[in-house]
Amino acid sequence: MSTHHFMKEHKDMFPYYRSWNSGYCALSYSDSDIETVKEYIKNQKVHHKGLSVTDELRKMLTERGIVINEEYFLKNV
Repeated sequence: MSTHHFMKEHKDMFPYYRSWNSGYCALSYSDSDIETVKEYIKNQKVHHKGLSVTDELRKMLTERGIVINEEYFLKNV
């Protein structure tokens, strides 16, 4: 079963889920980063008041040494 179908079938667990965005980005973190990631998620709304999602994604990719091709970066968003 796909993640999309699982989340749709378990609306009680994911009440705000409607569908995936047209694009996505996935980054992996080590087990030692779990608490940092949890705190980030808890404070995401406040965090994004000072930094747009686009700017944050650009920052995260750059910090990890990923070269961004601006021709394609968030082109269809």
